[in-house]
Amino acid sequence: MFFGTAFIGLSGTSFPVLNGNFSAGLVPGASPFTTLTVSASLAQTGVIPSDVGILQFEALTGGGPTVQDYFGVYMDGQRLQVLPMIDQPGTIRATFTADISAYAGHEVNLRFTSFFPYSLILDDIAFVPIPEPSTVSLLACAGLGLGFAHWRFRLRK
Repeated sequence: MFFGTAFIGLSGTSFPVLNGNFSAGLVPGASPFTTLTVSASLAQTGVIPSDVGILQFEALTGGGPTVQDYFGVYMDGQRLQVLPMIDQPGTIRATFTADISAYAGHEVNLRFTSFFPYSLILDDIAFVPIPEPSTVSLLACAGLGLGFAHWRFRLRK
C-alpha cells in the first residue's frame, strides 16, 4: 500500500493490459494519519494537429456513480466533457471521447487525472480527425448512386 503518495505504472507489471503490450495505470494515494489525499496525473505537452476534432481513449476504472467521480481530462487546465461510449455502473472499461476541436492547431498541455480513491488504466489515446465536408459529400453521393443502381436493377426484373 502506498501511503500519502500517488503512483503511475505500466500495465503488465501491476495492472492489466487493455490493448497491445502496455497500458498506463494511475493510482491516487492517501495518508492513513490525515485526511490528505493525492490524485495521480499523467500529462504531455504538444501541438494538436489542425484537422483533429476528437480525443479518444480507452479506460478502465471503477467506483463512483458518474464518470466525473473517477477521473478528469484537462487541456491547458480546462476540464473537458468526457463521454463514455459504454457506461456500466460499478466498473467502466470503455472508449471515451471528448470534443477538442477548439484546441486544433495549438500547443496544449493534455492531462489525465485519477481522483482518490479510484485508480485509472489508460490505453489507445488518439486524436481523431474530423472528416472534411468533401469526404462526407463523396460518401453520400456514392450511397445515392448505389441506391439508384439497386432501384434500376429491381425495375428490370
